[in-house]
Amino acid sequence: MGLRRRATLLACLDCGTITSNGNRCTTHQRQADKRHNAARPDLHTTAYTRLARAAITSHINAHGLWCPGDPHRNHTSHPVDKRSDLTIDHIKPAASGHSPLDQSNYRVLCRSANSSKGAAYLTTVPMNNNTPSIRGGAPCVASEA
Repeated sequence: MGLRRRATLLACLDCGTITSNGNRCTTHQRQADKRHNAARPDLHTTAYTRLARAAITSHINAHGLWCPGDPHRNHTSHPVDKRSDLTIDHIKPAASGHSPLDQSNYRVLCRSANSSKGAAYLTTVPMNNNTPSIRGGAPCVASEA
């Protein structure tokens, strides 16, 4: 006999209605999705979707299902379980007004590495250890191994 997973019930963040959908009831989740998509309309276009798919396919053909990691966030390289775990990471954030279609401005990372980065972006000026720093943050310190 298999174990059955118990549904988690939470109160909607907007109206307080008890829901099993996550943090919002269906109505408020739709509204939150619309706000999110409206804030970044350039990331919800056919051109961007094609570019992202092509970049991820190219990465998989060259490296397999592998996240190269982000040494600036102490995220080591590792295998990923499936294609959908890989995403496009914008080095200079699209949220800051940089073009999401600029192919020189992205790299492939796993979802956890990309989301831990947030809206920080890498500077192009190397530090004394030849490792770029995160703009607005402390310089990266390479460990002597």
